[in-house]
Amino acid sequence: FLHIAEALYLDASLSARYRELAYLRASQVNNCHYWIPTHQMLSRSVGITEQELASMETPDSCPSFNDVDKLVLIYSENLTATNEVGDEVYARLQKAFSNEEIMELAMTVGLSAMVNRVHATFETDVDDSTQDFVSTLSCPL
Repeated sequence: FLHIAEALYLDASLSARYRELAYLRASQVNNCHYWIPTHQMLSRSVGITEQELASMETPDSCPSFNDVDKLVLIYSENLTATNEVGDEVYARLQKAFSNEEIMELAMTVGLSAMVNRVHATFETDVDDSTQDFVSTLSCPL
């Protein structure tokens, strides 16, 4: 787990913005009580705005989301909710990202699903020290 997470954070080609959009949208679909607030904090650290955070379920309502942002949100939601991508979404991914970035995006959504389930199982609390630490980060995380 830690090797995958480290690779996705420190050695990835996928931008931190797209990574955080994927983590957060997947966690919202899974209703993860731990990763939603954690990745809201991390999202802010990579420049995702409050308006964008509030519009993730309805990205067309947010003028600052570009087409690739919306694609990442749609992909993350579809893969999390139905475990299906669809030819049209995949074709759009291929136009927007390299194969390496698509793999990293898939791994990000998959890692989010796994960690969301671990937190659901153990009802992990977001402790104060984690909130304090995460809120001070600027990317690379």
